[in-house]
Amino acid sequence: MAPTNSRTNAPANGDNDRWQNTLAELDRRTVVEAAPPHKLNKFLEWKYAKRIIETGLIPLLSPENWPDENDRAVMAHYAQLRRQTTPDFTVLASCFLCGPETVYHWKSFAEKEEDVCCIEFEAKKFIDRLIPPTGEFLKGKVKYRPWAQLSKKVKWQNQEDEVIENLPFFKRWPFRCEDEYRVVWGGDQGSAQGGIHINVQDVITKVNLSPKLPKQEFEARKQALGRRPGIEILHSTLNHNKDWMEAIQNIGTSQRSKSKASVS
Repeated sequence: MAPTNSRTNAPANGDNDRWQNTLAELDRRTVVEAAPPHKLNKFLEWKYAKRIIETGLIPLLSPENWPDENDRAVMAHYAQLRRQTTPDFTVLASCFLCGPETVYHWKSFAEKEEDVCCIEFEAKKFIDRLIPPTGEFLKGKVKYRPWAQLSKKVKWQNQEDEVIENLPFFKRWPFRCEDEYRVVWGGDQGSAQGGIHINVQDVITKVNLSPKLPKQEFEARKQALGRRPGIEILHSTLNHNKDWMEAIQNIGTSQRSKSKASVS
């Protein structure tokens, strides 16, 4: 039998370099996952962002409607396991991002790119105030894992209990660019929570509107939100950043200055 990698059950030859690179990145991610986030971003459609800011209620939604079938299967299996002791156990969730913005984020959360909006939360205040009236809140960074590594941990390292405990926070390795932070409500279906109640001006620090939004429409939406002390309403500079363009224009200026000096 060919030797295998002890951590992933992957072949020790052939694709070993690729697996070693994956494991090295996994080790780095494990360290990052253990650190508390400094901020949380919630990308969503403008009309829903406006509703959160106006009402102070962040909806908790059923994972059954999530686009990723793998993610739906994870949450459904977790709920099924919990129903062994709580027959009517149900799961609702709200998802955030704790890493830097990417182009992917601005393209994935609304039918039209110009309608994407990002609400930025002060992470510690937000997390510290998560106290459900009923049921329980599970919260934490999503753990992105190669399926082979997760499978081995369950089957060969006798760590099934640990995996079950973290099940709502496992996601497939290819989604790691999301850097997701997840708030999961779990409890009796009859006492399901409709959302997370927040003090808007206490936990929200910024609202970023889409870089694809025309300036006139940005001003209209900014006015619609009204003046909110402590909250910045910004127009994303993803596609038009003056600091970036100025830095580019400055490249080579020292060489041009030297050339002029030598001529004179």
